[in-house]
Amino acid sequence: MKNRIYCLIPALTILFFTSVSALSQTIGEKYDLNFNDVVPCNHSWISSKFNCIFFKDETTIIQGKPAVKLSYKNFDQGNTMRFNLSKTLILPVTLTGETYDISIVSKDDVSQDVWFKVTALDQDAIEKRSCAIKINSKSWKENSVKMTLSDAKAIRISIYYNGNNSDSQDIWIDRILIKAGKKDITGANYFSDKPKDSLRTIKSLDKKYIVPLATGNDSSLLSEIKAFDGKQLIGLAESTHGSNTSKEANYQFIKNLIISNHCRLVLLEMSTAATLSWNLYVQGKISKEYEKSIEDDIRACFIDHKLLMDFLSWLRSYNIRSNNKVYISGIDNSDPEEKKLYLFNFYLTLLGKDKAVWYLKNTIEKNYGPLITHSYFDKTLQYIMGKENFDCYISFLNNAVISHKSELSSSPNRDIIMFKSVKGLMDNCLKKDDKAAILAHSGHLQNLERFPGDTTLGLCLREYYKEKYFSISFQIGTGTFSQDECAMDVKTVTDTLKKPPFYSFEYAGLNTGIPYFYYPANYLGNDILTCGFIPRGGRYEDLYKFSPLRRQFDAYVFIKESKAMEKIEPSLLIYGMHYFYSKKMAMDSVAREIDN
Repeated sequence: MKNRIYCLIPALTILFFTSVSALSQTIGEKYDLNFNDVVPCNHSWISSKFNCIFFKDETTIIQGKPAVKLSYKNFDQGNTMRFNLSKTLILPVTLTGETYDISIVSKDDVSQDVWFKVTALDQDAIEKRSCAIKINSKSWKENSVKMTLSDAKAIRISIYYNGNNSDSQDIWIDRILIKAGKKDITGANYFSDKPKDSLRTIKSLDKKYIVPLATGNDSSLLSEIKAFDGKQLIGLAESTHGSNTSKEANYQFIKNLIISNHCRLVLLEMSTAATLSWNLYVQGKISKEYEKSIEDDIRACFIDHKLLMDFLSWLRSYNIRSNNKVYISGIDNSDPEEKKLYLFNFYLTLLGKDKAVWYLKNTIEKNYGPLITHSYFDKTLQYIMGKENFDCYISFLNNAVISHKSELSSSPNRDIIMFKSVKGLMDNCLKKDDKAAILAHSGHLQNLERFPGDTTLGLCLREYYKEKYFSISFQIGTGTFSQDECAMDVKTVTDTLKKPPFYSFEYAGLNTGIPYFYYPANYLGNDILTCGFIPRGGRYEDLYKFSPLRRQFDAYVFIKESKAMEKIEPSLLIYGMHYFYSKKMAMDSVAREIDN
Protein backbone atom coordinates (compact mmCIF):
# COMPACT_ATOMS: atom_id res chain seq x y z
CA MET A 1 0.00 0.00 0.00
CA LYS A 2 2.90 2.33 0.69
CA ASN A 3 4.00 2.19 -2.93
CA ARG A 4 0.68 3.35 -4.32
CA ILE A 5 0.58 6.88 -5.71
CA TYR A 6 -2.72 8.71 -5.98
CA CYS A 7 -3.14 11.87 -8.06
CA LEU A 8 -5.93 14.40 -8.31
CA ILE A 9 -8.29 13.62 -11.15
CA PRO A 10 -8.54 16.65 -13.46
CA ALA A 11 -12.00 15.76 -14.74
CA LEU A 12 -13.38 15.51 -11.22
CA THR A 13 -11.72 18.77 -10.25
CA ILE A 14 -13.27 20.54 -13.23
CA LEU A 15 -16.65 19.05 -12.36
CA PHE A 16 -16.54 20.50 -8.87
CA PHE A 17 -15.25 23.88 -10.04
CA THR A 18 -18.27 23.99 -12.32
CA SER A 19 -20.67 23.08 -9.53
CA VAL A 20 -19.23 25.79 -7.29
CA SER A 21 -19.61 28.42 -10.00
CA ALA A 22 -23.23 27.42 -10.50
CA LEU A 23 -24.12 27.94 -6.84
CA SER A 24 -25.91 31.15 -6.00
CA GLN A 25 -26.63 31.92 -2.37
CA THR A 26 -26.20 35.11 -0.40
CA ILE A 27 -24.55 35.40 2.99
CA GLY A 28 -27.90 36.23 4.54
CA GLU A 29 -29.63 33.24 2.94
CA LYS A 30 -26.94 30.72 3.87
CA TYR A 31 -26.92 31.65 7.53
CA ASP A 32 -30.56 32.75 7.83
CA LEU A 33 -29.61 36.21 9.05
CA ASN A 34 -33.19 37.35 8.35
CA PHE A 35 -34.61 34.52 10.51
CA ASN A 36 -36.81 33.33 7.65
CA ASP A 37 -36.23 29.64 8.40
CA VAL A 38 -37.51 29.49 11.96
CA VAL A 39 -39.64 26.44 11.20
CA PRO A 40 -39.94 22.88 12.53
CA CYS A 41 -36.96 20.65 11.59
CA ASN A 42 -34.66 23.66 11.25
CA HIS A 43 -33.52 24.88 14.62
CA SER A 44 -30.08 26.09 13.58
CA TRP A 45 -30.35 29.32 15.61
CA ILE A 46 -31.15 27.53 18.84
CA SER A 47 -28.27 26.49 21.06
CA SER A 48 -30.11 26.34 24.36
CA LYS A 49 -33.36 27.66 25.79
CA PHE A 50 -35.27 27.16 29.02
CA ASN A 51 -38.86 28.18 29.79
CA CYS A 52 -38.93 29.90 26.44
CA ILE A 53 -40.65 29.55 23.05
CA PHE A 54 -39.18 30.77 19.74
CA PHE A 55 -41.52 31.43 16.82
CA LYS A 56 -42.45 33.74 13.94
CA ASP A 57 -44.73 36.54 15.11
CA GLU A 58 -47.19 36.99 12.25
CA THR A 59 -48.62 40.07 13.99
CA THR A 60 -45.30 41.96 13.77
CA ILE A 61 -44.28 42.57 10.16
CA ILE A 62 -40.97 44.35 9.46
CA GLN A 63 -39.88 45.07 5.88
CA GLY A 64 -42.43 42.63 4.50
CA LYS A 65 -41.68 39.68 6.79
CA PRO A 66 -42.65 38.59 10.30
CA ALA A 67 -40.14 39.13 13.09
CA VAL A 68 -39.21 36.24 15.35
CA LYS A 69 -40.33 36.38 18.95
CA LEU A 70 -38.98 34.77 22.12
CA SER A 71 -41.47 34.62 24.99
CA TYR A 72 -41.65 33.19 28.47
CA LYS A 73 -43.32 29.79 28.75
CA ASN A 74 -43.61 28.16 32.15
CA PHE A 75 -42.43 24.62 31.36
CA ASP A 76 -40.75 24.13 34.76
CA GLN A 77 -42.65 25.63 37.67
CA GLY A 78 -40.84 28.60 39.23
CA ASN A 79 -37.83 28.51 36.88
CA THR A 80 -36.55 31.49 34.93
CA MET A 81 -36.57 32.22 31.21
CA ARG A 82 -33.17 32.07 29.55
CA PHE A 83 -31.78 31.37 26.11
CA ASN A 84 -28.66 31.51 23.97
CA LEU A 85 -29.18 31.84 20.22
CA SER A 86 -25.85 31.19 18.58
CA LYS A 87 -24.59 30.65 15.06
CA THR A 88 -21.07 30.54 13.61
CA LEU A 89 -20.58 32.01 10.14
CA ILE A 90 -17.70 30.92 7.96
CA LEU A 91 -16.43 34.14 6.42
CA PRO A 92 -16.67 33.91 2.62
CA VAL A 93 -13.53 34.52 0.59
CA THR A 94 -15.59 37.09 -1.33
CA LEU A 95 -15.34 39.39 1.70
CA THR A 96 -12.37 41.73 1.41
CA GLY A 97 -11.18 44.49 3.70
CA GLU A 98 -10.52 44.48 7.42
CA THR A 99 -13.20 46.16 9.55
CA TYR A 100 -16.93 45.43 9.51
CA ASP A 101 -20.05 46.42 11.39
CA ILE A 102 -22.12 43.44 12.59
CA SER A 103 -25.49 44.63 13.83
CA ILE A 104 -28.84 43.36 15.07
CA VAL A 105 -32.29 44.91 14.66
CA SER A 106 -34.46 44.11 17.69
CA LYS A 107 -36.78 45.33 20.41
CA ASP A 108 -37.95 43.91 23.75
CA ASP A 109 -40.30 44.16 26.67
CA VAL A 110 -38.18 42.76 29.53
CA SER A 111 -36.59 44.06 32.71
CA GLN A 112 -33.33 42.10 32.44
CA ASP A 113 -30.41 42.69 30.05
CA VAL A 114 -30.44 41.26 26.50
CA TRP A 115 -26.94 40.78 25.08
CA PHE A 116 -25.52 40.68 21.55
CA LYS A 117 -22.01 39.25 21.22
CA VAL A 118 -19.69 38.80 18.23
CA THR A 119 -16.53 36.67 18.44
CA ALA A 120 -13.86 36.42 15.72
CA LEU A 121 -12.31 32.94 15.36
CA ASP A 122 -9.35 31.56 13.46
CA GLN A 123 -9.43 28.23 11.56
CA ASP A 124 -8.90 26.30 14.82
CA ALA A 125 -11.77 28.15 16.57
CA ILE A 126 -9.28 30.04 18.72
CA GLU A 127 -10.77 33.37 19.75
CA LYS A 128 -9.03 36.37 18.21
CA ARG A 129 -11.29 39.01 19.73
CA SER A 130 -14.87 39.51 20.92
CA CYS A 131 -17.28 42.25 21.85
CA ALA A 132 -20.59 42.09 23.72
CA ILE A 133 -23.16 44.90 24.00
CA LYS A 134 -26.54 45.34 25.68
CA ILE A 135 -29.33 45.79 23.12
CA ASN A 136 -32.40 46.54 25.27
CA SER A 137 -34.89 48.84 23.58
CA LYS A 138 -38.68 49.24 23.83
CA SER A 139 -38.82 50.23 20.14
CA TRP A 140 -37.09 48.84 17.06
CA LYS A 141 -33.40 49.70 17.10
CA GLU A 142 -30.25 48.68 15.25
CA ASN A 143 -27.28 48.03 17.57
CA SER A 144 -23.88 47.28 16.07
CA VAL A 145 -20.44 45.93 16.89
CA LYS A 146 -17.41 47.09 14.90
CA MET A 147 -14.76 44.43 14.46
CA THR A 148 -11.55 43.70 12.55
CA LEU A 149 -11.81 40.40 10.67
CA SER A 150 -8.69 40.33 8.52
CA ASP A 151 -7.16 37.46 10.54
CA ALA A 152 -10.43 35.57 11.15
CA LYS A 153 -11.93 32.57 9.36
CA ALA A 154 -15.31 32.71 11.11
CA ILE A 155 -17.44 34.78 13.46
CA ARG A 156 -19.76 33.47 16.16
CA ILE A 157 -22.88 35.57 16.71
CA SER A 158 -24.69 35.08 20.02
CA ILE A 159 -27.88 36.59 21.39
CA TYR A 160 -28.41 35.65 25.02
CA TYR A 161 -30.67 36.48 27.91
CA ASN A 162 -30.98 35.47 31.57
CA GLY A 163 -34.40 36.60 32.72
CA ASN A 164 -36.77 35.85 35.56
CA ASN A 165 -40.05 33.98 36.05
CA SER A 166 -42.32 36.85 35.07
CA ASP A 167 -45.04 35.98 32.58
CA SER A 168 -44.36 39.24 30.70
CA GLN A 169 -41.05 38.63 28.91
CA ASP A 170 -40.96 39.19 25.14
CA ILE A 171 -38.06 39.81 22.76
CA TRP A 172 -38.39 40.40 19.02
CA ILE A 173 -35.57 40.03 16.47
CA ASP A 174 -35.82 41.20 12.86
CA ARG A 175 -32.43 40.51 11.28
CA ILE A 176 -28.63 40.48 11.51
CA LEU A 177 -26.67 42.79 9.19
CA ILE A 178 -23.03 42.78 8.11
CA LYS A 179 -21.81 46.08 6.70
CA ALA A 180 -18.65 47.35 5.08
CA GLY A 181 -18.88 51.07 5.72
CA LYS A 182 -22.50 51.93 4.94
CA LYS A 183 -22.94 49.08 2.47
CA ASP A 184 -25.01 46.08 3.63
CA ILE A 185 -23.18 43.01 2.25
CA THR A 186 -25.47 40.29 3.61
CA GLY A 187 -27.00 40.21 0.12
CA ALA A 188 -23.64 39.50 -1.53
CA ASN A 189 -23.00 36.08 -3.12
CA TYR A 190 -21.50 33.73 -0.55
CA PHE A 191 -19.68 31.35 -2.88
CA SER A 192 -16.51 32.15 -4.77
CA ASP A 193 -16.41 31.49 -8.50
CA LYS A 194 -12.61 31.55 -8.62
CA PRO A 195 -10.92 28.16 -9.23
CA LYS A 196 -7.97 29.17 -7.04
CA ASP A 197 -10.25 29.24 -3.97
CA SER A 198 -11.38 25.67 -4.58
CA LEU A 199 -7.83 24.56 -5.34
CA ARG A 200 -6.66 25.79 -1.93
CA THR A 201 -9.14 23.42 -0.28
CA ILE A 202 -8.07 20.49 -2.44
CA LYS A 203 -4.42 21.10 -1.58
CA SER A 204 -5.31 21.11 2.12
CA LEU A 205 -5.22 17.30 1.92
CA ASP A 206 -1.60 16.23 1.43
CA LYS A 207 -1.57 12.92 -0.44
CA LYS A 208 1.47 11.64 1.45
CA TYR A 209 -0.63 11.45 4.63
CA ILE A 210 -3.62 9.71 3.02
CA VAL A 211 -3.98 6.06 4.07
CA PRO A 212 -6.22 4.25 1.53
CA LEU A 213 -8.56 1.69 3.07
CA ALA A 214 -10.30 -1.38 1.65
CA THR A 215 -13.76 -2.69 2.45
CA GLY A 216 -14.05 -6.33 3.52
CA ASN A 217 -10.73 -6.34 5.41
CA ASP A 218 -11.56 -7.33 8.98
CA SER A 219 -8.06 -8.08 10.30
CA SER A 220 -5.26 -5.98 8.73
CA LEU A 221 -7.07 -2.82 7.68
CA LEU A 222 -5.31 -0.70 10.28
CA SER A 223 -1.76 -2.05 9.86
CA GLU A 224 -0.47 1.25 8.47
CA ILE A 225 -2.15 3.38 11.14
CA LYS A 226 0.13 3.63 14.16
CA ALA A 227 -1.99 6.21 15.97
CA PHE A 228 -3.75 3.54 18.06
CA ASP A 229 -0.54 2.47 19.80
CA GLY A 230 -0.67 3.38 23.46
CA LYS A 231 -4.34 4.39 23.32
CA GLN A 232 -6.90 3.01 25.73
CA LEU A 233 -10.16 4.26 24.21
CA ILE A 234 -10.90 4.70 20.49
CA GLY A 235 -13.89 6.91 19.64
CA LEU A 236 -15.53 6.03 16.31
CA ALA A 237 -17.80 8.96 15.50
CA GLU A 238 -20.41 8.83 12.77
CA SER A 239 -21.43 12.13 11.19
CA THR A 240 -24.91 10.65 10.72
CA HIS A 241 -26.73 7.73 12.32
CA GLY A 242 -28.49 7.16 9.00
CA SER A 243 -25.75 5.78 6.73
CA ASN A 244 -25.38 2.02 6.39
CA THR A 245 -22.07 2.50 4.58
CA SER A 246 -20.65 4.54 7.44
CA LYS A 247 -21.92 2.01 9.97
CA GLU A 248 -20.31 -0.85 8.03
CA ALA A 249 -17.01 1.04 8.18
CA ASN A 250 -17.48 1.55 11.94
CA TYR A 251 -18.01 -2.18 12.47
CA GLN A 252 -15.04 -2.94 10.23
CA PHE A 253 -12.80 -0.74 12.38
CA ILE A 254 -14.14 -2.41 15.55
CA LYS A 255 -13.42 -5.89 14.16
CA ASN A 256 -9.87 -4.85 13.30
CA LEU A 257 -9.39 -3.35 16.75
CA ILE A 258 -10.62 -6.60 18.31
CA ILE A 259 -8.49 -8.90 16.16
CA SER A 260 -5.28 -6.85 16.03
CA ASN A 261 -5.38 -4.19 18.76
CA HIS A 262 -6.50 -5.84 22.03
CA CYS A 263 -9.96 -4.28 22.03
CA ARG A 264 -11.99 -6.09 24.71
CA LEU A 265 -14.93 -3.73 25.22
CA VAL A 266 -17.35 -2.34 22.62
CA LEU A 267 -19.52 0.58 23.73
CA LEU A 268 -22.56 1.81 21.82
CA GLU A 269 -24.68 4.96 21.96
CA MET A 270 -27.62 2.84 22.99
CA SER A 271 -29.49 1.93 26.15
CA THR A 272 -27.24 0.24 28.71
CA ALA A 273 -30.25 -1.63 30.06
CA ALA A 274 -31.13 -3.06 26.64
CA THR A 275 -27.61 -4.30 26.00
CA LEU A 276 -27.33 -6.28 29.25
CA SER A 277 -29.07 -9.19 27.54
CA TRP A 278 -27.16 -8.59 24.27
CA ASN A 279 -23.91 -9.06 26.17
CA LEU A 280 -25.15 -12.40 27.51
CA TYR A 281 -25.77 -13.40 23.90
CA VAL A 282 -22.30 -12.44 22.59
CA GLN A 283 -20.73 -14.24 25.57
CA GLY A 284 -22.64 -17.42 24.71
CA LYS A 285 -24.45 -17.35 28.06
CA ILE A 286 -27.84 -17.68 26.35
CA SER A 287 -28.80 -19.64 23.25
CA LYS A 288 -29.07 -18.45 19.66
CA GLU A 289 -32.83 -18.76 20.04
CA TYR A 290 -32.66 -15.41 21.83
CA GLU A 291 -31.66 -13.65 18.56
CA LYS A 292 -35.27 -12.86 17.69
CA SER A 293 -35.77 -11.07 21.01
CA ILE A 294 -32.57 -9.02 20.50
CA GLU A 295 -33.60 -8.08 16.98
CA ASP A 296 -36.97 -6.92 18.31
CA ASP A 297 -35.07 -4.71 20.80
CA ILE A 298 -32.95 -3.24 18.01
CA ARG A 299 -35.99 -2.48 15.85
CA ALA A 300 -37.01 0.13 18.43
CA CYS A 301 -33.79 2.06 17.66
CA PHE A 302 -32.75 4.38 14.82
CA ILE A 303 -30.46 1.79 13.25
CA ASP A 304 -30.48 -0.93 10.60
CA HIS A 305 -31.46 -3.89 12.78
CA LYS A 306 -30.01 -6.52 10.43
CA LEU A 307 -26.63 -4.77 10.25
CA LEU A 308 -26.27 -4.62 14.03
CA MET A 309 -27.57 -8.17 14.48
CA ASP A 310 -24.96 -9.41 11.98
CA PHE A 311 -22.24 -7.67 14.01
CA LEU A 312 -23.48 -9.18 17.28
CA SER A 313 -23.49 -12.63 15.64
CA TRP A 314 -19.90 -12.06 14.44
CA LEU A 315 -18.89 -11.05 17.97
CA ARG A 316 -20.54 -14.15 19.44
CA SER A 317 -18.63 -16.37 16.96
CA TYR A 318 -15.37 -14.57 17.78
CA ASN A 319 -15.87 -15.10 21.52
CA ILE A 320 -16.53 -18.81 21.01
CA ARG A 321 -13.14 -19.15 19.28
CA SER A 322 -11.15 -16.83 21.55
CA ASN A 323 -9.89 -17.01 25.12
CA ASN A 324 -9.95 -13.20 25.33
CA LYS A 325 -13.65 -12.41 25.46
CA VAL A 326 -15.05 -9.13 24.16
CA TYR A 327 -17.86 -7.43 26.06
CA ILE A 328 -20.50 -5.13 24.65
CA SER A 329 -22.57 -2.50 26.40
CA GLY A 330 -24.65 0.56 25.75
CA ILE A 331 -23.67 3.78 27.50
CA ASP A 332 -26.91 5.76 27.20
CA ASN A 333 -29.60 6.20 29.79
CA SER A 334 -33.09 4.84 29.14
CA ASP A 335 -36.55 6.09 29.80
CA PRO A 336 -37.20 4.96 33.43
CA GLU A 337 -40.02 2.61 32.42
CA GLU A 338 -38.04 1.15 29.52
CA LYS A 339 -35.05 0.61 31.80
CA LYS A 340 -37.27 -1.36 34.17
CA LEU A 341 -38.63 -3.53 31.34
CA TYR A 342 -35.14 -4.31 29.97
CA LEU A 343 -33.73 -5.18 33.40
CA PHE A 344 -36.78 -7.33 34.23
CA ASN A 345 -36.27 -9.26 30.99
CA PHE A 346 -32.54 -9.62 31.72
CA TYR A 347 -33.12 -11.36 35.08
CA LEU A 348 -35.92 -13.50 33.68
CA THR A 349 -33.74 -14.67 30.78
CA LEU A 350 -30.62 -15.27 32.88
CA LEU A 351 -32.09 -16.99 35.95
CA GLY A 352 -35.53 -18.19 34.96
CA LYS A 353 -38.74 -17.19 36.70
CA ASP A 354 -38.36 -19.27 39.86
CA LYS A 355 -34.77 -18.23 40.70
CA ALA A 356 -35.29 -14.60 39.71
CA VAL A 357 -38.32 -13.81 41.93
CA TRP A 358 -36.49 -11.49 44.36
CA TYR A 359 -34.77 -9.59 41.51
CA LEU A 360 -37.97 -9.28 39.50
CA LYS A 361 -39.95 -7.82 42.40
CA ASN A 362 -37.28 -5.22 43.22
CA THR A 363 -36.88 -4.30 39.56
CA ILE A 364 -40.62 -3.60 39.30
CA GLU A 365 -40.26 -1.24 42.27
CA LYS A 366 -37.07 0.32 40.79
CA ASN A 367 -35.13 -0.60 43.94
CA TYR A 368 -31.80 -0.63 42.12
CA GLY A 369 -29.65 -0.06 45.22
CA PRO A 370 -30.66 -3.32 46.98
CA LEU A 371 -30.07 -5.19 43.69
CA ILE A 372 -26.37 -4.35 43.97
CA THR A 373 -26.03 -5.53 47.57
CA HIS A 374 -27.99 -8.74 46.94
CA SER A 375 -25.98 -9.54 43.80
CA TYR A 376 -22.69 -9.51 45.73
CA PHE A 377 -24.00 -12.32 47.96
CA ASP A 378 -25.69 -14.31 45.18
CA LYS A 379 -23.16 -17.02 44.25
CA THR A 380 -25.55 -18.57 41.73
CA LEU A 381 -25.85 -15.32 39.80
CA GLN A 382 -22.08 -14.78 39.88
CA TYR A 383 -21.39 -18.33 38.68
CA ILE A 384 -23.83 -18.12 35.78
CA MET A 385 -22.50 -14.74 34.63
CA GLY A 386 -18.78 -15.27 35.20
CA LYS A 387 -16.56 -12.71 36.94
CA GLU A 388 -16.02 -10.26 34.05
CA ASN A 389 -19.69 -10.21 33.08
CA PHE A 390 -20.63 -9.76 36.72
CA ASP A 391 -18.29 -6.75 37.10
CA CYS A 392 -19.82 -5.12 34.01
CA TYR A 393 -23.31 -5.82 35.35
CA ILE A 394 -22.46 -4.15 38.69
CA SER A 395 -21.16 -1.14 36.76
CA PHE A 396 -24.54 -0.83 35.03
CA LEU A 397 -26.45 -1.05 38.32
CA ASN A 398 -24.26 1.67 39.84
CA ASN A 399 -25.05 3.92 36.86
CA ALA A 400 -28.73 3.01 37.13
CA VAL A 401 -28.78 4.24 40.72
CA ILE A 402 -27.01 7.50 39.78
CA SER A 403 -29.23 8.19 36.78
CA HIS A 404 -32.40 7.28 38.71
CA LYS A 405 -31.52 9.85 41.39
CA SER A 406 -30.85 12.52 38.75
CA GLU A 407 -34.18 11.75 37.06
CA LEU A 408 -35.94 12.46 40.34
CA SER A 409 -34.05 15.68 41.11
CA SER A 410 -33.44 17.51 37.82
CA SER A 411 -33.00 17.24 34.05
CA PRO A 412 -29.79 15.20 33.69
CA ASN A 413 -27.05 16.10 31.21
CA ARG A 414 -27.05 13.20 28.75
CA ASP A 415 -23.36 13.46 27.81
CA ILE A 416 -22.22 13.55 31.45
CA ILE A 417 -24.32 10.46 32.21
CA MET A 418 -22.74 8.69 29.22
CA PHE A 419 -19.26 9.68 30.42
CA LYS A 420 -19.92 8.20 33.87
CA SER A 421 -21.18 5.05 32.20
CA VAL A 422 -18.06 4.77 30.00
CA LYS A 423 -15.72 5.31 32.95
CA GLY A 424 -17.51 2.77 35.13
CA LEU A 425 -17.50 0.13 32.40
CA MET A 426 -13.83 0.68 31.56
CA ASP A 427 -12.86 0.53 35.24
CA ASN A 428 -14.74 -2.74 35.75
CA CYS A 429 -14.47 -4.57 32.42
CA LEU A 430 -10.91 -3.95 31.19
CA LYS A 431 -7.59 -5.43 32.21
CA LYS A 432 -4.19 -3.78 31.82
CA ASP A 433 -3.31 -3.01 28.15
CA ASP A 434 -6.88 -3.76 26.97
CA LYS A 435 -8.61 -1.23 24.72
CA ALA A 436 -12.20 -0.13 24.34
CA ALA A 437 -13.98 1.16 21.24
CA ILE A 438 -16.96 3.47 21.48
CA LEU A 439 -19.39 4.09 18.61
CA ALA A 440 -21.56 7.23 18.81
CA HIS A 441 -22.56 10.32 16.86
CA SER A 442 -19.83 12.88 16.15
CA GLY A 443 -21.82 15.46 18.11
CA HIS A 444 -21.09 13.43 21.25
CA LEU A 445 -17.55 12.17 20.60
CA GLN A 446 -15.90 15.40 19.44
CA ASN A 447 -13.06 16.70 21.60
CA LEU A 448 -14.66 20.14 21.95
CA GLU A 449 -17.88 21.69 23.20
CA ARG A 450 -20.64 22.13 20.61
CA PHE A 451 -21.23 25.74 21.68
CA PRO A 452 -19.90 27.90 24.54
CA GLY A 453 -20.76 26.42 27.91
CA ASP A 454 -21.70 23.04 26.44
CA THR A 455 -20.35 19.66 27.61
CA THR A 456 -19.81 16.74 25.25
CA LEU A 457 -18.95 13.14 26.01
CA GLY A 458 -15.76 13.50 23.94
CA LEU A 459 -14.68 16.59 25.88
CA CYS A 460 -15.14 14.68 29.16
CA LEU A 461 -13.17 11.72 27.78
CA ARG A 462 -10.33 13.95 26.56
CA GLU A 463 -10.09 15.75 29.90
CA TYR A 464 -10.10 12.48 31.88
CA TYR A 465 -8.14 10.07 29.66
CA LYS A 466 -6.05 12.80 27.97
CA GLU A 467 -3.83 11.32 25.20
CA LYS A 468 -5.23 7.82 25.91
CA TYR A 469 -8.44 8.84 24.13
CA PHE A 470 -8.28 8.94 20.32
CA SER A 471 -11.24 10.11 18.24
CA ILE A 472 -12.02 9.49 14.55
CA SER A 473 -14.95 10.99 12.64
CA PHE A 474 -16.42 9.13 9.65
CA GLN A 475 -17.54 11.50 6.87
CA ILE A 476 -19.60 10.74 3.75
CA GLY A 477 -19.27 12.59 0.45
CA THR A 478 -22.22 11.66 -1.76
CA GLY A 479 -25.19 9.31 -1.84
CA THR A 480 -28.16 8.74 0.45
CA PHE A 481 -28.85 8.56 4.18
CA SER A 482 -31.83 7.97 6.45
CA GLN A 483 -33.31 10.84 8.43
CA ASP A 484 -36.33 11.83 10.48
CA GLU A 485 -38.90 13.53 8.26
CA CYS A 486 -39.24 16.13 11.01
CA ALA A 487 -39.84 15.23 14.65
CA MET A 488 -37.66 12.37 15.87
CA ASP A 489 -39.00 8.82 15.46
CA VAL A 490 -42.33 9.78 13.85
CA LYS A 491 -41.39 8.93 10.26
CA THR A 492 -38.10 7.85 8.69
CA VAL A 493 -37.27 9.02 5.16
CA THR A 494 -34.35 8.71 2.75
CA ASP A 495 -32.49 11.89 1.84
CA THR A 496 -29.80 12.57 -0.77
CA LEU A 497 -26.66 14.47 0.15
CA LYS A 498 -26.22 17.79 -1.60
CA LYS A 499 -22.91 18.73 -3.20
CA PRO A 500 -20.53 19.69 -0.38
CA PRO A 501 -19.28 23.30 -0.29
CA PHE A 502 -15.80 23.97 -1.63
CA TYR A 503 -14.37 24.76 1.83
CA SER A 504 -15.33 21.33 3.26
CA PHE A 505 -13.41 18.15 4.03
CA GLU A 506 -15.86 16.22 1.86
CA TYR A 507 -15.16 18.45 -1.15
CA ALA A 508 -11.43 17.87 -0.76
CA GLY A 509 -12.00 14.13 -0.24
CA LEU A 510 -14.05 13.76 -3.42
CA ASN A 511 -11.31 15.43 -5.40
CA THR A 512 -8.68 12.90 -4.33
CA GLY A 513 -10.34 10.18 -6.40
CA ILE A 514 -9.88 7.75 -3.48
CA PRO A 515 -13.20 6.20 -2.35
CA TYR A 516 -12.23 5.27 1.22
CA PHE A 517 -9.32 6.62 3.24
CA TYR A 518 -7.96 7.65 6.64
CA TYR A 519 -6.39 11.07 7.30
CA PRO A 520 -4.74 12.42 10.49
CA ALA A 521 -6.28 15.71 11.59
CA ASN A 522 -3.04 17.50 12.46
CA TYR A 523 -2.03 17.47 8.76
CA LEU A 524 -5.15 19.23 7.50
CA GLY A 525 -4.52 22.53 5.76
CA ASN A 526 -5.95 25.90 6.79
CA ASP A 527 -8.56 26.11 4.03
CA ILE A 528 -10.76 23.19 5.15
CA LEU A 529 -13.24 24.87 7.47
CA THR A 530 -16.06 22.37 7.84
CA CYS A 531 -17.19 18.78 7.58
CA GLY A 532 -20.69 17.34 7.37
CA PHE A 533 -22.70 17.04 10.57
CA ILE A 534 -26.18 15.49 10.26
CA PRO A 535 -28.23 15.58 13.49
CA ARG A 536 -31.46 13.74 14.21
CA GLY A 537 -34.60 15.81 13.61
CA GLY A 538 -32.77 18.57 11.72
CA ARG A 539 -33.64 17.68 8.17
CA TYR A 540 -33.53 21.23 6.78
CA GLU A 541 -30.50 22.52 8.65
CA ASP A 542 -27.18 23.49 7.08
CA LEU A 543 -25.10 20.30 7.33
CA TYR A 544 -21.77 22.08 6.91
CA LYS A 545 -21.28 24.33 9.92
CA PHE A 546 -17.92 25.82 10.89
CA SER A 547 -15.67 23.15 12.39
CA PRO A 548 -12.14 23.48 13.78
CA LEU A 549 -11.26 20.11 12.29
CA ARG A 550 -7.72 19.87 13.64
CA ARG A 551 -9.01 20.19 17.22
CA GLN A 552 -12.44 18.59 16.88
CA PHE A 553 -11.17 15.06 16.16
CA ASP A 554 -7.79 13.35 16.00
CA ALA A 555 -8.40 11.81 12.57
CA TYR A 556 -11.01 11.49 9.83
CA VAL A 557 -12.21 8.68 7.60
CA PHE A 558 -13.62 9.65 4.22
CA ILE A 559 -16.25 7.49 2.49
CA LYS A 560 -17.10 8.56 -1.04
CA GLU A 561 -20.58 7.04 -1.43
CA SER A 562 -23.19 6.46 1.25
CA LYS A 563 -26.23 4.22 1.20
CA ALA A 564 -29.18 4.79 3.50
CA MET A 565 -30.39 2.25 6.02
CA GLU A 566 -32.48 -0.59 4.62
CA LYS A 567 -33.83 -2.54 7.59
CA ILE A 568 -35.46 0.10 9.77
CA GLU A 569 -39.00 0.65 10.96
CA PRO A 570 -40.86 3.36 8.96
CA SER A 571 -42.13 4.83 12.24
CA LEU A 572 -40.07 4.13 15.34
CA LEU A 573 -42.70 5.87 17.45
CA ILE A 574 -45.49 3.49 16.41
CA TYR A 575 -43.26 0.40 16.65
CA GLY A 576 -41.95 1.47 20.07
CA MET A 577 -45.43 2.08 21.45
CA HIS A 578 -46.57 -1.42 20.45
CA TYR A 579 -43.31 -3.10 21.43
CA PHE A 580 -42.97 -1.64 24.92
CA TYR A 581 -46.68 -2.12 25.56
CA SER A 582 -46.30 -5.84 24.78
CA LYS A 583 -43.22 -6.06 27.04
CA LYS A 584 -45.13 -4.39 29.86
CA MET A 585 -48.04 -6.79 29.44
CA ALA A 586 -45.59 -9.71 29.57
CA MET A 587 -43.96 -8.27 32.72
CA ASP A 588 -47.33 -7.74 34.40
CA SER A 589 -48.29 -11.33 33.61
CA VAL A 590 -45.11 -12.69 35.24
CA ALA A 591 -45.56 -10.31 38.18
CA ARG A 592 -49.03 -11.72 38.87
CA GLU A 593 -47.64 -15.26 38.80
CA ILE A 594 -44.81 -14.59 41.27
CA ASP A 595 -47.18 -12.74 43.62
CA ASN A 596 -49.41 -15.81 43.93
